[in-house]
Amino acid sequence: MPDILFRRIACLETTDGAGDDDCAVYFQGERLFREQMGKGSNRPIGDGSVLRHFEGGKTIYVKEIDESSGDDIIGTIFVSGAGDGEFRGDLHGDGSHYRLYYAVGGAP
Repeated sequence: MPDILFRRIACLETTDGAGDDDCAVYFQGERLFREQMGKGSNRPIGDGSVLRHFEGGKTIYVKEIDESSGDDIIGTIFVSGAGDGEFRGDLHGDGSHYRLYYAVGGAP
């Protein structure tokens, strides 16, 4: 069974709305991260070593939490577990640009 190690998330550009984004990262229905992110922000996911086991292909969701108008999907990353190594995923939803860093393997 492969593991995924969540390292950090960087904001290169916020969404189209005013101000910072209330950014959240979800994996297998679990929220792993939620913080305010502005352009230039670079934050660890947890302590930078949040490890989760998974079977088959799974999707990472990055969302902007918006209590008044509903959450916006910043982007998704599909993780198959077929290849080991360090990865980064670029997400571009709602005018933003985020970058998620993670590792996949038997024991990353």
